[in-house]
Amino acid sequence: MPETPSRDLPSAERLARFLANPALLARLAREAEGDDPIDWGGLTLDHGAAYELMASQIAEMFRAYEAQGLDHDEQLLLALGTIVKLATESFVLNQRLLARR
Repeated sequence: MPETPSRDLPSAERLARFLANPALLARLAREAEGDDPIDWGGLTLDHGAAYELMASQIAEMFRAYEAQGLDHDEQLLLALGTIVKLATESFVLNQRLLARR
């Protein structure tokens, strides 16, 4: 299990720790992959590097939201919307791959 920030900290401080350490965010995401692994399809990508690149971009995006003054409830709504968009994109790409077979 990754070294997650203490649950005793206020949520804003926990979020700040994840945003300051994208590698921690990447490890959390890799753990979430456990029951639903990504089909890398023989790609020669370094899986860890791919996770860290995406985690860095997401952390940067949320640091910008914070700098714009969005409160944590607004950031949560944006995160949920982003998750739905990415899940839908993944679903569509998988359907396209299946249609080609």
